[in-house]
Amino acid sequence: MRGQTVLKIILILGGLAFLFIPYACSPPKPEPVKTTTIPDGEIDPAVWGKVYPEEYELWKKTEQPEPAGKSKYKRGFDADGITYDKLAEYPYMALLFNGWGFGVEYNEPRGHANMIRDQLEVDTSRLKSGGVCLSCKTPYAPKLRKELGEMYYYKAPYKDILGKIPEQFKTLGVACIDCHGPI
Repeated sequence: MRGQTVLKIILILGGLAFLFIPYACSPPKPEPVKTTTIPDGEIDPAVWGKVYPEEYELWKKTEQPEPAGKSKYKRGFDADGITYDKLAEYPYMALLFNGWGFGVEYNEPRGHANMIRDQLEVDTSRLKSGGVCLSCKTPYAPKLRKELGEMYYYKAPYKDILGKIPEQFKTLGVACIDCHGPI
């Protein structure tokens, strides 16, 4: 008789557990999505970061040095502080890039946020190329090309075009607006 009572208790507890399983394993209630709009032409990545916080944090990480030896395909500008000269490492590149700034000095690139800073740290003979060297490095390039006219933008000295970028964004490299449209 005692065995039957224990069996009944086990069956009742098992049945109750079976009833609670769907509630215990159900997904959490969906929360409403917080919608925000990004103004047209907004360049500041911090504004984009309010709408896309995870992506903004990843972009911010491109400012930080990478641990040495993290990638077997990329080295340099890592936490080891060594700048690797790609032209010395691969001499044929000097011939391929002859006439371009890359043919004068080509170091291992860093991340998106450092693109203008990297340009300002290289051999100054590259700066004579004008605005063309800013074309794929700053989110202000399309706006400046439109305002200044393409002929002036591409032929004006690099420092003149760089001087037209607002001070707080003068060294801002590729940002969200370069690849994405506001939503």
